[in-house]
Amino acid sequence: MVILFINYFTCVFFRLVSRVFWFFKIMRNFFIRNEASFLYYAVELCRETKCGSDGAWQVAPFQCSIPYSENALGKIEALKQRIKTQFPDLYEYGANRAKKAYHSSSDTITKPSYNARLKNYKGTGLNQLVSIEQIGSRNKCSGGLVFSVFSPEDLVKKHRPGYVPCLIAGSFLEHDGELQLNAFFRSQSVVEFGLFDLEFLRRIQVDMVSRICNMRNDPDYVRAGSLNLHFARILVQRRLQRNSNGFIKRDAILDAWLKVVEDFNIDM
Repeated sequence: MVILFINYFTCVFFRLVSRVFWFFKIMRNFFIRNEASFLYYAVELCRETKCGSDGAWQVAPFQCSIPYSENALGKIEALKQRIKTQFPDLYEYGANRAKKAYHSSSDTITKPSYNARLKNYKGTGLNQLVSIEQIGSRNKCSGGLVFSVFSPEDLVKKHRPGYVPCLIAGSFLEHDGELQLNAFFRSQSVVEFGLFDLEFLRRIQVDMVSRICNMRNDPDYVRAGSLNLHFARILVQRRLQRNSNGFIKRDAILDAWLKVVEDFNIDM
C-alpha cells in the first residue's frame, strides 16, 4: 500500500510539473509591454528555438497582447527612423513591401493590396472599415466587428510564393471600455516586416476609435485598447533581403538589429 501510495503521488507530481512547464511555455509569449518589446522578444524566441525549414528560425504558434500606450504611433515612427538610419537597405526592403500591401489601391504580382481589400473588397465597393464603424457606433459591444484580408481565390490565383496575405483577418472587440484589435496572421517574417505590420494595425485601431467616437459625438465613448496578435508562425529568415551582392544574411546584421531595438526599448 505504501509503495502504491508513493507511486500515485509521484505520478501526480510529475503531471503537475509537466503542466506547469507547458503553461509557462505558452504564457511566456504574453509578457510584452510595447511594440519594440514584441519585436525584440519575438526574434529572440525564434533564435532560441532554431526550428524551421530552409534555414529559417520559426516559432509556431505565437500569441501576444501589446497594451496600448499614449503616442504609440509616434514611438513606432521613432523606431522606424532608428532602423532606417542603421539599416537603410533593410528598411527600404520592408517599406517597399508595406507600400504595396498597406498603401497601394491595386494588387501586384507579389502581393494583393490589403488596403484595397479593406476599403474596396475585391472591387465590389464594400468598405469593411465603414461597416465596422457603423455597427460599432450603434453597439460598441458587438462581436461582429470583423474584417477579412484573405480571399480563398488567393490560393488559386497566386502569382508566386508569398502572394497569399500574411495578415488574413482581424476583429475589433470592446472590453472594459477599450476597443481591442485582434489580428490573425498565417505568418510573419519579423525582422523585415514586423514593424510595418504593427504600424498599420495601430493606425487602423486608433482611426476606428476616433471614427466611432465621432459618430456618437462622444469622445469618451470608447478608448484604444490592446493589440492582440495571433500568429500561426513567426520566423526569422536565413536571408533577409536582396542587395547588389546577392542577399544579406541573417548572421551579418541580426545582433546589431537586436541591439538597436533593445536600446530603443530601454530609452522609452
